[in-house]
Amino acid sequence: EIRHERIKDKPWLLRRPPSKWAGMTQFSCDHETDAFSEALGQLNGRSSGHCALNYAYQQRPKIIFLFGYDFTGKPYWFGELEWHKHKDRSYLGADWLPAFKAAKLYFDAVGTEVIIVGETNVKEFKNITYQEYLNYA
Repeated sequence: EIRHERIKDKPWLLRRPPSKWAGMTQFSCDHETDAFSEALGQLNGRSSGHCALNYAYQQRPKIIFLFGYDFTGKPYWFGELEWHKHKDRSYLGADWLPAFKAAKLYFDAVGTEVIIVGETNVKEFKNITYQEYLNYA
């Protein structure tokens, strides 16, 4: 349900939230590059997941656990969603997987270990099961 009057009747791609929503940080994005940005307020990436990685990179953590970075093209959490049923999702690999090669270079350069939890087609980072994650420490 959309509760803000300015955006409720607009197509989702054209919605622009008010600039002062509590807890929301807006950022600029170059969606045509895999190069991470160092600038605060700028997150680059061809997908929301890659932008999230750019944000994590800017924070310089020692370790990152990624959930939902499966890139298998099949549903895994909520089951098959209605809006996915008739779509070819093979583009996920062709369009998004190459970006992880660049991401690995950035994380390696700052000493951040990246671990993907669960099944994944991403080969650049260590992969563990959920049970291994629970035992990790």
